[in-house]
Amino acid sequence: LAFFNFYLPKTIAGMHIISNCCQYLKKLILSYTRLVEEDELCNIASNLVNLEVLVLQYCKNAVTNRALAAIFKHLTRLRELDLSGNNDFDVNALRGSAVNPFPIQRLQRLEKLNLKSCQQLSNDEFLATLKFPFLRSLSFGRGIYTDSGIQTLVTQCPLLEELIITYCPTLGRSALFCIAKALPRLRVLHLLHCAQVDKSVRLILYGECPLLTDLEISEKRSKMQTYFHQ
Repeated sequence: LAFFNFYLPKTIAGMHIISNCCQYLKKLILSYTRLVEEDELCNIASNLVNLEVLVLQYCKNAVTNRALAAIFKHLTRLRELDLSGNNDFDVNALRGSAVNPFPIQRLQRLEKLNLKSCQQLSNDEFLATLKFPFLRSLSFGRGIYTDSGIQTLVTQCPLLEELIITYCPTLGRSALFCIAKALPRLRVLHLLHCAQVDKSVRLILYGECPLLTDLEISEKRSKMQTYFHQ
């Protein structure tokens, strides 16, 4: 079930009908929509407990610490979660707190996580919250991450096959070596607008990652190189 870019009265949209009458729903997409607010998202999470895919791209005002606590509490069957473009929550929502004691780590079946353009998740504290033994795909960026933070991330998510990092000015060669050595299953690596990464690292990455077939590197917004390895 998908809603894109709707701006309708809630009586017409019937979000309460969805949450109350679609208990066996497996996939729900609410992208670029103003249909949902915090209370409604909490209600959806508590009722649609069979969801395996939840996409909440740019759902302004809905994706808050409280709403995420409800998602992490009830939707433990999720395999895919997309929170990209939402800035109304902080790292405490992922880590869990006394007020909202349900961390993102409860989603141990998660295979794909998209946190792109969540500008508040901008340091190593955020990376430390990502502990997923079965995660296959991860996207994030717009932060100042250290080599130690990257090392923690790849250690906690050892089965990553796709990693997309955007707008990270501190990402350099040593962090890339951590990625290459810790992720032998890596197939897709995109390093977009990462100022310290240049195309000279591509041979090293291909040497360390035998399955890597899609490597995209851009140092600046206007300079991009994509490589396909056979």
